[in-house]
Amino acid sequence: MKKKYLLLIFMLMVCFFGQSQNPEKLCVCFFQGNDYIDIKIQNRDSTYTYFKVVREGFETEEAREIAFKQYRSNLFDLPPNFYLTFIAVERPIKFDSIDEINCAATISLNEYRKNSYKRPVGTHSSLFVFIQENTDKTFLKWNVLMESIE
Repeated sequence: MKKKYLLLIFMLMVCFFGQSQNPEKLCVCFFQGNDYIDIKIQNRDSTYTYFKVVREGFETEEAREIAFKQYRSNLFDLPPNFYLTFIAVERPIKFDSIDEINCAATISLNEYRKNSYKRPVGTHSSLFVFIQENTDKTFLKWNVLMESIE
C-alpha cells in the first residue's frame, strides 16, 4: 500500500514539474506578404491555420521541375520535398511590440531556411512560434507545430 502512495506522489510531482517548465520555443519572424511562406486560414474564425514554408533551393518553378525530372529518372528515390508544413489550432494573438513575446531565440524566416531548418542552441521544444510583422507595425503570433514534410 505504501508503494502505491509513493508511486502516486512521484507521478503527481512529475506532472507538476512538467507543467511548470516553460518550453524553450523558437520564434520565426516574417513580414506580411513574404514570398517564402504561404498561409492558409481554414476556418472563418481562424482557429486552424496552415503554413507552408518553401524549402531552400525550391523557390522557383524551374527548380521544382528539375527536381521532379531527377525523381522520375530514378524510381528508387523518394519524391522531392518542396515545403515544410506547420499548423496552428488557435487564433493568432496580436501584439504591439515583438518584445512582448517570450521566446528563447528569435530568427527570421530566411535565416531559418538558410540554416537548413536547424534550431539554434537553447531551443529544444517541438513548439514553434510564428510571428508575422504587419504593415501597421503590429505583430501576430501563432503557436505552431511542424506537421510533416510534403
